[in-house]
Amino acid sequence: MKRLLLINDVNEHTQAMRGVYVKLLGQAKALSKLGFVVDVLHMSLAQMLIQQWCDGEQVSSSVVVDDINCRDQSFFLLAREVVAHCEYDVIFTRYVPMLKSDDFLRLMICAGETKAKNVIEFPTMPYDQEHMGNPNGLKNDLRLRKLLQSHVDGCLTSSMDNDVFGIPAFHFSNKIDVDNFVMSSALYSAKTTEIHMIAVAMFSFWHGYDRLLEGLAFASPEIKNRIRLHFVGIGPEKQRLEALAMQWGIGSHVVFYGMLSGAPLDNLYAQCHVGVGALGLHRKHLFSDSSLKHREYCARGLPFVRSGDDIDFDQAPFNLLVPGNDLPINIDKVASFLESLSAERVDYREIIRAYALKHLSWEDEFRRLAHVFKR
Repeated sequence: MKRLLLINDVNEHTQAMRGVYVKLLGQAKALSKLGFVVDVLHMSLAQMLIQQWCDGEQVSSSVVVDDINCRDQSFFLLAREVVAHCEYDVIFTRYVPMLKSDDFLRLMICAGETKAKNVIEFPTMPYDQEHMGNPNGLKNDLRLRKLLQSHVDGCLTSSMDNDVFGIPAFHFSNKIDVDNFVMSSALYSAKTTEIHMIAVAMFSFWHGYDRLLEGLAFASPEIKNRIRLHFVGIGPEKQRLEALAMQWGIGSHVVFYGMLSGAPLDNLYAQCHVGVGALGLHRKHLFSDSSLKHREYCARGLPFVRSGDDIDFDQAPFNLLVPGNDLPINIDKVASFLESLSAERVDYREIIRAYALKHLSWEDEFRRLAHVFKR
């Protein structure tokens, strides 16, 4: 069997990055079902680990570095040692902007010198606007990323670009392992008195949740009194959102929970009728998206609100597309959308969940992209 090394610097114990880690495991599971023995290189607290996956199952886990803090080298330089001393047919690495060092580039140079097909995943493209607060770091990245094309065979991106930094690009959309998510038990009907909306994120300016709060502040009194907003997560925008909720006099309608996972998160989802995706992608000049959160909402049977194109949902009737601008979200329209959806099909949650099972499989997506991983 062919061997594939999946490299991702995510730490499995960092709650804020839980979605990235779950995605990593979903990719490993799918690729191992498609004929690869997959080694997954990632972090676990201070340890660097390799998991091995075969036929959709994790079969082993071993420590590569026991305490990375005791080494002078970063994750990517330590990963370079694995690449240099092991033989793989494919090396597949999640890209991290090179704001502080050239370690990622040095890993790619090493991978490019092997016989393996060297492929990068760009989780966000373009990403410059996310780092405008770090001009020196962005300048460093702008210089270094131009050098990648000589060492990388191809890349996966959710953008529609034919190449990224001179690297041949292949479009993909994020997928999930639907079985990892419990379906919400909250069923909206004409008798429902309150509408519970949930937004789960690492709150940043480009999530645009200030638009949601402002929309609630100016909603019709009848609708405003029915809305409850549940914000789950942390991030640089959290304090500002909390202040805006108080400023606009809607604090009694909004709850901020901090980080939740496992049963507490499942229990909160069980109360909610609508998910809220990113509403401010335009703020980082991004007009299409492949949000993991949209896919989680779908797997849980939740209709959701979003801005920006998402190829997996552009034709689906259970998500509401709002304009990509800074105007307040029309909360009355969100309520009408939910009412229409539930009136049309009482079993709308099951329909949404079935859509996820049919359209959001990593295995199907990698089968479509099999040519990218071939020499």
